[in-house]
Amino acid sequence: MLDYAYVRLCHGVLMTLAWIGFHLLGSVVGKRLKDENSLRCLGLEPREKHLKFLFWSHVVFQAMGLVLGTAGFCLCLKTFQIPYELVRYKHGTLGIAVMALAYLQGLIGAFRPKAVAIKGSSNKEKHQFYLRRAFEYFHGALGKVTLVLGLVNCFTGIAMMKGLVDDEAIVLWAAISVAWITCLLLADGIVDKLDKDQTRFRPIREMELEMEVEMEPASNA
Repeated sequence: MLDYAYVRLCHGVLMTLAWIGFHLLGSVVGKRLKDENSLRCLGLEPREKHLKFLFWSHVVFQAMGLVLGTAGFCLCLKTFQIPYELVRYKHGTLGIAVMALAYLQGLIGAFRPKAVAIKGSSNKEKHQFYLRRAFEYFHGALGKVTLVLGLVNCFTGIAMMKGLVDDEAIVLWAAISVAWITCLLLADGIVDKLDKDQTRFRPIREMELEMEVEMEPASNA
């Protein structure tokens, strides 16, 4: 039979990798994907290569988070026999709620409405447009709430490891987690600024290219 402390440690590591690792990374990539899709509302065509790369990266990262989270979730359900009301910081109750939200997010993403260009004139096109926009708002908002709750539960779980592992290990565990989150947020901020600048000047650049193409025949003559 596996040692109780070892099982607790495995559960914590799996959930840390799932939420602080893959779900957070998938959320950052998902934000970039949303911004790329939003170009349609500005009358610009999204970059196809960017869309495919961002979409599949988002899917893979979130799927990996779900797999690892499910493994950690099943491990605690099978092994831990403590009533949830006795678990400190409501860690068990919040964990069940967070995993339920994560599965709901996966289902919503799997059955998402098709992305469309600018709102059309027919009733069907308008319905499709508003349905897609509603999905993007709801999926994004629910994803943020789920991620924040998952991160909170991860850090309460790390705090609950006190007495099972050395205090130095807990501090290192938390420090690495915070450093990873900080690096991701900094990188996301930099990419967000670069992307906004590129989007802002993209119509001007396209106009300049068109003018260059129009001037070429005249110069050749």
